[in-house]
Amino acid sequence: MFSHSHSAYTTNKKVSAITFYPPLVYFGALLFGIILDILFPLNVIPSHLTLYLGVPLLLFSPLMIFFAQRTARKFKTRIQADVLEDGIFHKGIYKYSRNPTYLGLTLMLIGFGLATNMVFVVIMTLVAFSITHRVFLKHEEKLLEEKYGELYGAYKKKVRSWI
Repeated sequence: MFSHSHSAYTTNKKVSAITFYPPLVYFGALLFGIILDILFPLNVIPSHLTLYLGVPLLLFSPLMIFFAQRTARKFKTRIQADVLEDGIFHKGIYKYSRNPTYLGLTLMLIGFGLATNMVFVVIMTLVAFSITHRVFLKHEEKLLEEKYGELYGAYKKKVRSWI
């Protein structure tokens, strides 16, 4: 059984604070990429390929985000009910990626950039991805390891960070 403690509450608040920033980084990258694409338009991808490359990502990625959020809500409900079973991290889309929401956001913006032939949007999305991975996720995972210990460590060994 999992019992709430002051440190778990503090860890939850810290993780929540960290997860607030990556969407802002992606939003800033999207805006900056659009501005750069307006100022310096580069049509590198042949126009007949843009929709074939971008639209599938635009259709798939919101579903990924939706299922990740749905699974996360269920996870939080189970935590609040003080029930933490071995393998709870392995539910839903979290069986395949430890960061499906950020992965979905990355793919969605890349899909948008490809579908609209906005190269700078794709480039800035990759910058946002790198910042999120190197800065925010490293810190977030450290906090999750502190909170869940061996359980999260075993999960990290089985499931890749992104894909």
